[in-house]
Amino acid sequence: MNTGPVRRLVAMVLCAVVGVAPAACGNDSAPADCIRVVDESGDPTDECLPLASDTARVDLGTPTFAAPTSITNRLHPTSALAQTIYGGQVGGEPLRTEVTRMPGTKTIPWRGTPVETVIVQYVAYLDGRIHEVAIDWFAQADDGSVWYFGEDVVNFENGSVADTEGTWMAGDQTPAAMIMPAQPRVGDVYRPENAPEVVFEQVRVEKVDQDVAGPSGNIGGAIQVSELHMDGTREGKIFAPGYGEFSTGSRAGDLEAVSLASPTDMRPGPAPAEFGALSIAVGDVFAAAADPERVGQVVTALDHAWDSVRTVGIPSQAELQMQRDIDTLTRAVGERDSRSAQSAAQRIAQNELDLRLLYRRVVDVDVARLALWARQLPVDVAAADTGAVRGDAAALDRVWERTRPGVEDTEDPGSRTPRMWTPPSRRCGGRPTTKTFPRSAGPRRTSRTRLRDCAPGEHRPIRVALIRPAASKHLHAPPMDDWLSRGCVRGVQQAAPLAGRRGNRLSGPKGDLRESS
Repeated sequence: MNTGPVRRLVAMVLCAVVGVAPAACGNDSAPADCIRVVDESGDPTDECLPLASDTARVDLGTPTFAAPTSITNRLHPTSALAQTIYGGQVGGEPLRTEVTRMPGTKTIPWRGTPVETVIVQYVAYLDGRIHEVAIDWFAQADDGSVWYFGEDVVNFENGSVADTEGTWMAGDQTPAAMIMPAQPRVGDVYRPENAPEVVFEQVRVEKVDQDVAGPSGNIGGAIQVSELHMDGTREGKIFAPGYGEFSTGSRAGDLEAVSLASPTDMRPGPAPAEFGALSIAVGDVFAAAADPERVGQVVTALDHAWDSVRTVGIPSQAELQMQRDIDTLTRAVGERDSRSAQSAAQRIAQNELDLRLLYRRVVDVDVARLALWARQLPVDVAAADTGAVRGDAAALDRVWERTRPGVEDTEDPGSRTPRMWTPPSRRCGGRPTTKTFPRSAGPRRTSRTRLRDCAPGEHRPIRVALIRPAASKHLHAPPMDDWLSRGCVRGVQQAAPLAGRRGNRLSGPKGDLRESS
C-alpha cells in the first residue's frame, strides 16, 4: 500500500497546526525565494541554488549615499585606480583585460532617489582580439560598503556584436547589489549581482587578512571569497588592497589575475633604457611578423631585449604573459606559421604597452594603443579578414571612448598641436586629408592638411572612419567620432572600413571585401 500521500497530508496538517512554513516541512514545491539553477543553454532547471540564510547576509539593509563617487574602500578602491591590466587564460586561450575608470559620472534613479555612480570600462581580449566590453557603475555607501548599480555588456564574436547578455541596471524593480562590505568578516554573505534570471552571484567570505604576492611586492590584508553562480558552480576570488578584484580562478584552469595597476604600481623617474630597447624590438617584430625570412632575425633581437628588461624587474603576471607569447611566436616562426606569428606579435605589442604603465600616464599609453590598432587594421585588411577588421574598429572605438577626454585636454608645451596627432611633416600622401572634429566639441568643422609626397615603399595613411549614428545600434556604444592618421603605412594603398554597418565595402590591396551580416 502506498502511504506516501497520507504521510504528506499528515505533515501538511501538522505544519498548519504549529505554524511552520510548508517548505520547512518537506513540501515538494520550491520555496518562495528559490532561484533556479540554469543549464548550459541558460534555461532554468527544477533545481534551486543553495542560497545562504538571511542571517548570514550583510547586504539586506538600505544603504544611503551622501558622497557616492568617493570610493575609498581599500578592497574596492575604484576612485583611486586609473587603469588595471589583468592577464590569464580562458579555455586555453590567452586572456588580457583593460579596466579603466572613465571620466565623468552616471546618475541612476534608485528607489526614488538619484544616485551618482563612478563609471568603469571593462574590455577583455581573447587571443588578442576583442571579446567582451562592459560599462560598470559603482557607488560607495555612507558606511563604506561599495555597491554595484549595473553594467552595460556587449559580447563579441568574430569582431561583431554577438549579444548583450548580462546587461542590467538597478532601479525601482531591480536592487543595487553590494560588491564589497565596509569591513568584510569570515562568513559574511552578499550578492554582487542580484537580478535573478538575468544575472546572479552570491559571495561568501572564506578568509581575511591574507598575504598575496602583488606586482610590486607582498600585499597584506587581502580576502578570499567563494562565488556561487547561476549555473550552480563556485569560483574562488581574491580581493587585495590597492587593486580591488585581484584574481579569479586558478592557474590550472581559467584565470584572470592582476598584471599591474596605475597608479598603484607606478615607479618613480623615467623608464630605464632597457624598456626603450624592448619597445624597438617589439615594433620590429610586429612589422616583420608576416615575413618568414625576416621575422627570425627580429625574434632573436626581441629575446635579448626581453632578457635585459627582466633584470630590471617585471611584475610576475605581466612577465608570464609576455614569456608565453614570445614562446608562442618562436614556435610559430619555427613552423613557418605566419598567421600564428602575427597573432603572437600583436599580443606581444599589447603586453609591451602594458609595461609602459609602470612609468607613463594612462592617457599616453592609451594613445599608443590607438596607434597599435591603427597599425593592425591594414594588416587585417591585407589578409582579407573581415571579422578581424570589424574587431579592430571596435577596439579602436573602445580605446578612443576612454582616451578622447584626456587627449583633448592635453597639448604639447608651447604648441597648440594635440599630442595624439602626428605632425604634418611626418605624414605623407600628396593630396590633402580632411579631419572632421567631434560633434560634442561644437558645430562640425573640418581642417585640411597638405601632406608631403610619400617616399618609396610608403603610402597614404589609413583612414579609420566609423559611421554614426548607424554604427551605434550595432556596436552598442557611441562610435568613435574621429579618425586617426599616424604616419605612413607600408604595404597598403588605402582602406576605409566602416564599423557596425551591414554590407560595407572594405578597400584593400586584394580587392574589395564585403562585410557579411
